Amino acid sequence: MSILSTKIVGIIPLNCIPGQIPTSWTMQNIYYFVASIAAITATSFYAYNVLKDRKLEIEKQEKRQNDIYDSIDNKYMEYLQLCLENIELDVYDIPDEKIEGINKKEIVAYTMLITIFERAFLEYKAYMPTVEVPKNLRELRDNQWPGWEEYILRFTGRPNFQKSYKIWIKEGVLTYDFRFDAYMKKKMKENGVD
Repeated sequence: MSILSTKIVGIIPLNCIPGQIPTSWTMQNIYYFVASIAAITATSFYAYNVLKDRKLEIEKQEKRQNDIYDSIDNKYMEYLQLCLENIELDVYDIPDEKIEGINKKEIVAYTMLITIFERAFLEYKAYMPTVEVPKNLRELRDNQWPGWEEYILRFTGRPNFQKSYKIWIKEGVLTYDFRFDAYMKKKMKENGVD
């Protein structure tokens, strides 16, 4: 057998007889081996850091979105409270002439409750995080939702609650999350309401 000189960069040694592992390593072979391990390690660390940075950025964006939603939701609830305290004024979202057969205060109060229901639905039922949620938080969400659902069911059977909800639909403006709206319609239907 003749000795073939091969120059393959990586962890394959140079100047070896094909099919045989050399018994002695030269400094150049050791250098290529160490350089290969260093390159693999550096690439792995880089990939890990890029993924970690992306995850942190997604978490930051998700938190920012939640903060914005919280702020707007709180402002809307303050507005509804103002409407409730000044019921004689025509400042509620739906003009007085559109409200028939139901007390305006009751509609505003139900609107506040529906807004809370929507928030509970979005937090516990429809929540789909873009990052892995710890098991204890998933369990908390899973354990909280049945209580909210029971509470929602108590109201979806009430005629004035249904009228209050349907006033928004009559106006032709979907003001709630479409998933929540579909959920509420399903629950009202389960309570015998079309």
